[in-house]
Amino acid sequence: ATTCQVTLNQAQTVTATFELKPPTTYQLPVNKGGTGSGNVTADGLDCGNTCTKDYVENTQLTLTATPSADSLFSGWSGACAGTAACQVTLNQAQTVKATFKSVPRYELILSKDGTGSGRVTGQGIYCGDDCSEEYPQDTQVTLTAMPSVDSTLVGWEGACSGNETTCVVSISQAQTVTVIFALIQPRLIVIKDGTGTGYVTDGEALECGENCEAAYDEETPVTLTATASDNATFAGWNGACAGTATTCEISMDQDKIVTATFNLLDGNGPEACFTFSYSETPLTVELDANCSVKEDRVITHYQWQTSDGQTASEQHGNFTFEVPNKYTITLTVTDDKGATGTSTQVIIFDEELVFTGLKHFYKVGETIIVDLVENLAVSSRFERVDLWVAIQMPNGSLIYRTPFP
Repeated sequence: ATTCQVTLNQAQTVTATFELKPPTTYQLPVNKGGTGSGNVTADGLDCGNTCTKDYVENTQLTLTATPSADSLFSGWSGACAGTAACQVTLNQAQTVKATFKSVPRYELILSKDGTGSGRVTGQGIYCGDDCSEEYPQDTQVTLTAMPSVDSTLVGWEGACSGNETTCVVSISQAQTVTVIFALIQPRLIVIKDGTGTGYVTDGEALECGENCEAAYDEETPVTLTATASDNATFAGWNGACAGTATTCEISMDQDKIVTATFNLLDGNGPEACFTFSYSETPLTVELDANCSVKEDRVITHYQWQTSDGQTASEQHGNFTFEVPNKYTITLTVTDDKGATGTSTQVIIFDEELVFTGLKHFYKVGETIIVDLVENLAVSSRFERVDLWVAIQMPNGSLIYRTPFP
């Protein structure tokens, strides 16, 4: 008892013993609710398992709610409110409720396409082999494409697009993504060298007026053809091709470089030259290209062209014209190196200058005696007779002179 009676009939001693009073404690029960699941933790509390604990009066606790993978934390009620971490001071008995809601899960399916190979990785997915995964709604999944060493990334299709190596997919519904890899094609680079010009072609993908390149499927056979310009000659190949033949065959088993060398021909090619003669009835021109020459080369082709559209392809040409006029005749000759030369002359058939009578040509310096005999028995007076002289110039043109005394 807290009281004691003592009779002092002699000397007495009394000892009063006191003990500390036990601390005041309050119980904190934590409840979980909602359609989802999760955990609430605090100092000494793990409400995946134990959801009630006694705490000394005025203890301050921080409660943290962690939703499961398929759930979201909706918020607190009771001694806590909102969705942030909850601070509770136990100065009285308290209750706390954490509400979780379930989140729909959707499947992300990956597929690979194209001639190449590679893999795609992301959160929980490694497509190599594992090419599908389920994610809670609104999860942001970052996919990364990694082509194999012999391949390249072409791009994405489906829920991803573009050709960057990474793609972010928002899981708002079931999603499909296709990644396309292509085999790295061997490249053929053609370089032109030398003092001349020309072009190289494979007949399909490659047409090189300048330096160029093209890609081919591996092991594709390619035939290159070199063609020199008119004033050049093909000197030969270097690199993946060799020799001086105008064609070269290679197999595209790897990247390759070919150099085609073209050199300018000596001089300006063959010299085109021709002479001509003509008659008036009909208006006919006879052409001769025998004077076309080039040292150390052979003329292999003759091509005639008139301004009214007539053509011929022999050394000797023959053209007939319908009406008197001025006509241009062009000769193009080609030698055995492929070089060409051109010559053009103008022939005039002027109606007023076409005359009848003497049609002989004489060399400069020759003396010509022309006798005009009149029949005096004829009782009439003759018209005046003029003598016309046609002078043929070195280029084949004619100059007409009249009258002469």
